[in-house]
Amino acid sequence: MKRMYQRIFYYNFENEPILYGRSYTWLCYEVKKRKDPSKLPWDTGVFRGQVYSEPEHHAEMYFLSWFCGNQLPAYKRFWITWFVSWTPCPDCVAKVAEFLAEHPKVTLTISAARLYYYWDRDWRRALCRLRQAGARVKIMDYEEFAYCWENFVYNKGQPFVPWYKFDDNYAFLHHMLKEILRNPMEAMDPHIFYFHFENLEKAYGRNETWLCFAVEIIKQYLPVPWKRGVFRNQVDPETHCHAEKRFLSWFCNNTLSPKKNYQVTWYTSWSPCPECAGEVAEFLAEHSNVKLTIYTARLYYFWDTDYQEGLRSLSEEGASLEIMDYEANCRRFSSEGSPRSSWSVSSSLLLMLPGPPPLHPGPALLLPGHPEPLLPSGPFHSAPLPHRLLPTLPGSSCRGPFLLLWLSPSTSPVLFPQPGCS
Repeated sequence: MKRMYQRIFYYNFENEPILYGRSYTWLCYEVKKRKDPSKLPWDTGVFRGQVYSEPEHHAEMYFLSWFCGNQLPAYKRFWITWFVSWTPCPDCVAKVAEFLAEHPKVTLTISAARLYYYWDRDWRRALCRLRQAGARVKIMDYEEFAYCWENFVYNKGQPFVPWYKFDDNYAFLHHMLKEILRNPMEAMDPHIFYFHFENLEKAYGRNETWLCFAVEIIKQYLPVPWKRGVFRNQVDPETHCHAEKRFLSWFCNNTLSPKKNYQVTWYTSWSPCPECAGEVAEFLAEHSNVKLTIYTARLYYFWDTDYQEGLRSLSEEGASLEIMDYEANCRRFSSEGSPRSSWSVSSSLLLMLPGPPPLHPGPALLLPGHPEPLLPSGPFHSAPLPHRLLPTLPGSSCRGPFLLLWLSPSTSPVLFPQPGCS
């Protein structure tokens, strides 16, 4: 159906946290082929499903059946928004996760009037599972209720009028959802990793940052694994918290102790923005017992001087920044550990890291004093060069140590000066 009657909307979308007798789930949907809010949706409509019936009769399943029945190409990008009276049940969440895995270029946002069984562990896990699958979950605010009233209700030109305790109900549900989703995810779905961590020089459509972390405690000079997990950008426009800030908030409130030394490692899909870089640098300056290493798949706006300065500020406070190679990947943070061939790394990304620029690109496979040629063993390979092999470089006083780096097996290597090079 295209719209619902006013009394249906007011009765079923009331945001009272606990309501009895609402045995239907109503789902208003909007499908766009472009994210631009000024563009008209490709399609809109309303589905109604029975809450206590079999999952195939739930509103979410009706939508997925309709969407997939249109035989839309999987390589096309779609932005889907659901406005639902109840959050999905665990069975529907499993199907939605499968759908998102099969359609990696679909972005799904779910705005819910109420949380279904939010006190039950299985339903709470289902909400986390949605986020892990890449869906965005939030509580409907006044603007979204008014939007639904305008676009999915036979409103007869009348404005939306909120009910008694509307704001209090929203505040409670918003806080409850935030508490459910505040802790890091244990892992991400494989399709999320392959899409968001692909090390493209310019990655269009990757407008989220995913941050995988590993925290180790230093005991007797040896790192002991402590905690690990995954954060993504907070979608809620009120908090709009980047993944780096979410980690710092969680780390400071749940783990950090001034009596312990920590080694923290991040694997990020994008390097930090200037604001996040500044906050992280400030954090490191205040906590000398924390050492941070950042492996990033891509550099965010690497041509912008503000972003470059942000990375330099991190480096100045002792953070180690590196481009992710094949070994430093996040496969252990994926819910499926199946291997996949690596991508070749972009040389321009490596050039943007803090430190001396690459020197003397060109053939250097056979070097004097080395018994065998240095050959790449895969799509990404590097080999250290001792001082004695290259006492000096043309046009440079740098005497090593150096790193010989192949960007692909078929190309000539590039020579990089390493820390300590003068």
